[in-house]
Amino acid sequence: EFDGVASVYVIDLQNGDEMDLEADFRQGSPEYLNCDVAYASTSTMKIPIMVEYFRYLDWVPAGNQYDLLMGTMTLSSNLHANLLMREIGLGDTYLGTEIVRNSMQHLGLKNTFIVGPYDEEEDPDYFSTPAREAARAGTCVDTYADLYMQTTSDDLASLLNMIYECAEFDGGGLIAAYPGEITQDECKMMLDIMSQNDEGVLIMAGVPTDVEVAHKHGWTTDTHADAGIVFSPGGDYVLTMFLWADVDWLDVLTSFPLMEGISAATFNYFNPDMVSVPRRGFGFEQGVPQATSQ
Repeated sequence: EFDGVASVYVIDLQNGDEMDLEADFRQGSPEYLNCDVAYASTSTMKIPIMVEYFRYLDWVPAGNQYDLLMGTMTLSSNLHANLLMREIGLGDTYLGTEIVRNSMQHLGLKNTFIVGPYDEEEDPDYFSTPAREAARAGTCVDTYADLYMQTTSDDLASLLNMIYECAEFDGGGLIAAYPGEITQDECKMMLDIMSQNDEGVLIMAGVPTDVEVAHKHGWTTDTHADAGIVFSPGGDYVLTMFLWADVDWLDVLTSFPLMEGISAATFNYFNPDMVSVPRRGFGFEQGVPQATSQ
């Protein structure tokens, strides 16, 4: 029943195998796309902001700094995210967004950018990316993505992979790009903070209740997303999901069960002996969740 576009990226963290799925369902049967679809990053952009904040700090965050990180990553507070970028920019929030953007480009996330703080209303500067230009040229789906911040499913998957390799092996892209500026202990703290995010039950809905998921969800009126690492008995993996539809309001009764199914199918691939194990689900019986902007 989904009349929109879906992007899913999976990385097997044991052997590096990857799956990239970009599909357009608007014509009824799926059309599989050979391009990276640019999406409004919404609150999934808070993963890059968190990474850059740890690079900015020369000490382990505590007190108010830790509270800002928790508010950003577990409560999805736009205010807290803006305060983190203001600190990164030494009191200048716009400089902070520029630093976050440049850092992600340095890490090779060519389709990820932020050009203004959350809830900004002034027209932003235009930032060009390959995915954005493909949408403008008509060679890829145009999701009319947020002018302030965009990303792709594979960019976020790559960043999560870097955090995992840093935390587990003291190596990978983050360590190579920023030697001495990001440590293994900091990456472990990033995953711990993301594991405390009980909001946005999307990836979590498709796995058993005792399986740890370090993730950041994000959604707005026409785009729903979740990006995380699942620590499953059959192996750890990255899963990022984006859904977009050309509607005024993407119905959660369509999008959320679809994302639960994607998560469940991925978990089943890594854990074929646990297919019949009950999953967390959404708890719709306690009320339909409302996907206001996060």
